[in-house]
Amino acid sequence: MEKKTNKLTNFLYIKKLQRNINKGKSKSEKIKDKDLALYIVKTDREGYLKIPKKWQDDKDILLATIECNAYQAQYFSKDILDDNEFSVDAIKKSPSYYQFLSDRLHEDKDLLLLAYDNPKNRASFCINYASETLKKDRELTKKILSKDGISLEHVDEEFKNDKELVLIAINENAMSLQYASPKLQNDKTVVLAAVKKNGNVYEFLPKTMKQNKEVACTAFKKANDKYWVYKSMPLLLQTDKDILDIYIKEKPGNLEHITEIPSNKNYALDLIKKDHRYFKYVSTDAYDKDFLSDVMIVNPKTMPYVKALTNDYFCEYIAQDAFKIYNEKLNKKNEKERAKTNENSQNLKKDNNTANNTQDKDGNIDNSENEME
Repeated sequence: MEKKTNKLTNFLYIKKLQRNINKGKSKSEKIKDKDLALYIVKTDREGYLKIPKKWQDDKDILLATIECNAYQAQYFSKDILDDNEFSVDAIKKSPSYYQFLSDRLHEDKDLLLLAYDNPKNRASFCINYASETLKKDRELTKKILSKDGISLEHVDEEFKNDKELVLIAINENAMSLQYASPKLQNDKTVVLAAVKKNGNVYEFLPKTMKQNKEVACTAFKKANDKYWVYKSMPLLLQTDKDILDIYIKEKPGNLEHITEIPSNKNYALDLIKKDHRYFKYVSTDAYDKDFLSDVMIVNPKTMPYVKALTNDYFCEYIAQDAFKIYNEKLNKKNEKERAKTNENSQNLKKDNNTANNTQDKDGNIDNSENEME
């Protein structure tokens, strides 16, 4: 019971102490207990400067500080920042610590690779702080890009134009394509490798690659968010039947996002013919009396939708005219079908008469032969 009481009292004291420090009512020198110092650096992102100097080189305190906010390492002593053994533990806690290392440790290849070893906590910019020798090391860069493709943004400019290295980066993270050289961003092989990995890369492609239908279709199939990919496409591809088929097949409701349907009414009619519900997704810009009458012809189930437009202020007269044209087209269609039916009936009668005449003729021949016998 006494231990629990002490812990509670200690906790409340720490909280009070921290509030006072934050308010400027207490000086850091008053903190004498290591546990109090640890609590401060763990819970306060700027706590390192609020603890006594005697604790500022304590490795437990330093590691807790880095875990809370690695950028406080800028206040560490030079000896700490040049300590190889401590740096290993610190980088494991937070790879961002790498940038504060001494120049001597920035020559260490192993420490740089260590900064890229934790997939959940990476600092892609670390290579920026490496020595010039390490930055020019192609094999080292290759290893880094295989661990973190986005680091392509920070590697030496020469390597951004290296096709092998760029493909390695893309394989790890397709979004790294945006950091490749302009030449490789326009290389179809490289671009296809990226969009096959992640279709949403399409948004960042240069204009020439966005206009390539193979690239667009591949990206569209692989994209998690097809809406933004579709909106990134040039107008010519936005109205392409193959692109629209992929988009609508994923979710029929996507048709409402297709802004270019008015310039492709025939395609809209093809869709409505398959399912009358597509009609409500067609932009009102497409509405005219001929289009609406054709809609009812290809799929009579759309008639209630068109009829509802007669009560709409903007579409009232268009819809009324559409019904007139619809009736005219329907009458012509029925007349054609009746004419065709009559023609078929007449042809059938002719065929029957011809068959009967042939039979009569055959019967007469048979009778004459019997008489001769």
